[in-house]
Amino acid sequence: MNRNLSQATRQSFTLIELLVVIAIIAILAAMLLPALSKAREKARQISCTSNLKQFGLAYRMYTDDNNSTPPQSYWADGDWQPTPDRWKGLMLTYIGDEKAMVCPARTDTYLKDSSYYTMYVYNATFWMGNKYTPSTIEPSERYCFADAAVFNADAVIDNVNQVWPQAPTDSGYNRIYFAHNEMLNAVFDDGHCESKKRYAVEPNKWYQGWSK
Repeated sequence: MNRNLSQATRQSFTLIELLVVIAIIAILAAMLLPALSKAREKARQISCTSNLKQFGLAYRMYTDDNNSTPPQSYWADGDWQPTPDRWKGLMLTYIGDEKAMVCPARTDTYLKDSSYYTMYVYNATFWMGNKYTPSTIEPSERYCFADAAVFNADAVIDNVNQVWPQAPTDSGYNRIYFAHNEMLNAVFDDGHCESKKRYAVEPNKWYQGWSK
């Protein structure tokens, strides 16, 4: 009987051994969690890029269907209100799914209660003074849509101060948002997407008349 008890004792974990195992598991978890967090954020960034590609395709389809004229920003016929017949409403048919209006990295849940809400901002300089404005900027360099800083009913860029300066502690007037590990997702006039670092987003690539 004593022999059996001795064998059972030897086969069981001691408290110290159990604590060592727990400590090893905790260390491994601490090492893996940052990697998992980065992987999760990377997946969100890719999903956001997919949304913007959808925006770029919808923009091109709308433009092709309307005699090479892009969707109006948010003003027309003296109306400065963001009504559904402006870019968001005009493009929704082409975008197809309102979920594409939401960046997966954002937690602004109140946006889902807003009609034609979006977490992306449109380059309103395609329209200036209620007229379509041709640009001298190469389509591969001209911003079309990008991550929006905050929900704004206008959801447009129509002033250089909304894209510059890009300091983290700016006045909040900026309407672009570096949502993905200090990177801004954007789709350009030719339909391709890029991620840009802070200070690498040049105002004169939104509108040829703007400078830093």
